Amino acid sequence: MITRLGLLSLCWLMCAAGDLSAQNRRIKSMEDLFANYEHEKGVGFITISPSLLKLAKSSDSKELDSVFDAITSLRILNIEITPNTESLANRIRQDVKTLVRQENYEEIVRMKEDDNDFVIYLSQNKDKNSKQLEALLLVANEKTELVLIGISGKITRAVIDAVMEGKIGIISK
Repeated sequence: MITRLGLLSLCWLMCAAGDLSAQNRRIKSMEDLFANYEHEKGVGFITISPSLLKLAKSSDSKELDSVFDAITSLRILNIEITPNTESLANRIRQDVKTLVRQENYEEIVRMKEDDNDFVIYLSQNKDKNSKQLEALLLVANEKTELVLIGISGKITRAVIDAVMEGKIGIISK
C-alpha cells in the first residue's frame, strides 16, 4: 500500500513538474500571450491589422500618419472580472509577469490609484546589436476589469507619445 502510494505520488510530482515547465515555456512573446487567451470564454479580443491601421491614417496629421505606419500589429484583450473569470484573470496576470521577466520588458510607466494599476512595458528587438524598440504592452488592472493592449512594430518616440497622449484609441468619446 505504501509503495503504491509512493509511486502514485512520484508520478503526480513528475506530471506536475512537467506541467509547470510547459507553463513557463508557453509564453515566449507578446503574440503568444494574446494567442493563448483570445479564444477563452469570457475574454474579449480585438486585433487590428496593418491594412486597417493604414485606413485610419488622415491627411490632417502627418505625425499621426507616421505613427500608424510604424505599427504592424495592435491587439486588445479584455476580461470583466467576475467570480467565474477570476482564476482566468489571475492566469493572465501571471503570464504577463512571466513574459515581462523572461523577455526583459522594461517598465516605463506605472500609475496606481486605489485598487487600479496601469503599467506600460517596452520591449527591445531580440538582436542585442539593434537599438530598435519592437513592442509596447499596456496593462490596465482594475478591480472589475483587466485590459491588455499590445502594440508591435517599429516603436518610436512618436508612437510612445501617441499612446501617452491618447491619440491611439479604439472608441472616440
